[in-house]
Amino acid sequence: MNDQPQERVPADTAGRIEAALGRIAGEIRATDVFGPPVEAGGRTVIAASAIERAGGFGFGSGYSPDGEGGGGGGGGSATGRPVAAIEISGDGVTVHPIIDPTRLGIAILSALIAIAAGRRRRPA
Repeated sequence: MNDQPQERVPADTAGRIEAALGRIAGEIRATDVFGPPVEAGGRTVIAASAIERAGGFGFGSGYSPDGEGGGGGGGGSATGRPVAAIEISGDGVTVHPIIDPTRLGIAILSALIAIAAGRRRRPA
């Protein structure tokens, strides 16, 4: 058990952490996922994207022989990638998926490795 007195996170630090979390986990709007309509040749095309956000924070406190301690940190990221083109014409609506060969290759390779590992573990 730690006999050192516990310190509370200062109010201004807690406020900054809360504000940063709010920005990272902010609302995703339709305009973040769907691009503006583009009209050409009697057709309208709308790009669709996948948006991914992630973040993490940490705060620490410790005591050294001279009585000092503290720390903190955080980070986050946001990525987007195209997933489809939506075509609207007099014939109806068609969704054209955008296939990422790298993601597809990684998924297939991962599945093959999982299958091979599963076969190896089975008792004879």
